[in-house]
Amino acid sequence: MARRPNQQQATRVRAKSDPQGSTKLGFVTGVFVGLISATGAFLLWPKVSAPEPYLEEVSQLGEETSQRMNETIDWSFYDLFPKAEVATVGGYQQPMVMTADSTVIYYLQVGSFPTTSDADLRRAELLLLGLSPSVEKKQIDQTTWHRIMLGPFESQVELNRAQALLAANEFESMPLTRRTPSSKSIAGTETTGDRDG
Repeated sequence: MARRPNQQQATRVRAKSDPQGSTKLGFVTGVFVGLISATGAFLLWPKVSAPEPYLEEVSQLGEETSQRMNETIDWSFYDLFPKAEVATVGGYQQPMVMTADSTVIYYLQVGSFPTTSDADLRRAELLLLGLSPSVEKKQIDQTTWHRIMLGPFESQVELNRAQALLAANEFESMPLTRRTPSSKSIAGTETTGDRDG
């Protein structure tokens, strides 16, 4: 009997190769071998630690450093503040004797100019800052001086705020205090800290 080539091919079972199956198997095998190798190396590897004298030296150095830092910090400034004397801008003024029937009103003089145009220019600059200046005229040695004044301020705190605003905008100012008598007193207004010009 003669075999037919078609029948022979039909009866054979061909084994198909799976290229993805071998890749997956290789990956899983690699991970498994890697884990076993890492575990073995961890268990069998000799443990290395720093020598004892080195550890002692490092701990001593840390203690010395912290002691030096504590010694170099000067905490005495807490004691200095209550004892310190702070110079103020108004330090050149004569101390004013307060009486029971007078009140103090604070002013700032921001400039004094011999011409009206210079005084108006300074007044305009102060108006742009949101302040309300006034111009006072005073005759000194046949010259009329135009003083730019801010105030009245009812407290030293308000005066200091205005003076800080002026200083921040590079304006020099001179604080003035005026003692006004109460309604019981007949005397006129006295001014301290007032300078000519």
